[in-house]
Amino acid sequence: VVDTATLDYLLQLHIFVQDEREELEQDLVHKGRRYLAGVEEEAKAAGISVRTHLCSGRFHQMILHLANDYQPDVIIIGGWKHEIKQKDTTSVERQLIMDLAECPVIVVKSKTEPKHC
Repeated sequence: VVDTATLDYLLQLHIFVQDEREELEQDLVHKGRRYLAGVEEEAKAAGISVRTHLCSGRFHQMILHLANDYQPDVIIIGGWKHEIKQKDTTSVERQLIMDLAECPVIVVKSKTEPKHC
């Protein structure tokens, strides 16, 4: 998901101007496509059936909308390092997915950056 809700919020706060927002969104779309292509290749090599979809909007809303449409067996989301003092937007969005999804949600934690980004 390209989190355009956060991009719009940052634009409203004048963190960047419209041109920068559009450039960042395009960059995120490009990286997202590349990452998903890598996921598809790895899944195919492992004999796993996977369906990927790149969309734009608020993270948890888009994930839950797609889950409602496709009725997956499971939702897999990337893990994160939780800090008690700080609840960032990403952590809140992921928690909403875990709380509201009607299917199981698996959190996969990694110590390294994804190799396809």
